[in-house]
Amino acid sequence: KEGSLYNTLRHRFGDIIRAVHCPYSGCGRLAVYVSINKSREGQGKAVALAAIQESFTFQVAVVVDDVIDVFDEADVIWATLVNVDPSRDVDVIHNIPTVFTTSLGYRKVLIDATRPFDRAIPEMNRVPRETMDRIKLDDYVEGGR
Repeated sequence: KEGSLYNTLRHRFGDIIRAVHCPYSGCGRLAVYVSINKSREGQGKAVALAAIQESFTFQVAVVVDDVIDVFDEADVIWATLVNVDPSRDVDVIHNIPTVFTTSLGYRKVLIDATRPFDRAIPEMNRVPRETMDRIKLDDYVEGGR
């Protein structure tokens, strides 16, 4: 499904589409994460709406910037927590067909978790991989693991 959705979104929106992922946490079919190279406001929401329409199984679509790795759920959650203003960036579509019965019922959720252009948002702070690789937990935990 990821490949076909990626191709569909690229056909519709062009090269702003960078990656598509249907995470295991969403059973591979209930949620979809899409990264884009956003150049103007509204693109995130348009992509989320298009993605949700591509499968009756999708119940939540989250769109993030292309610096966010959609295959790393911690990155997607970070973008959602830091970039999203719920009153502006979260939309619920009511009374829409779905295949699975979850607590959402006949609703779909669109989340534009891209960085807004109209306000300052901090850059993602990442510890360099080589630094993480040097850390030995046994040095800090008594008796090792």
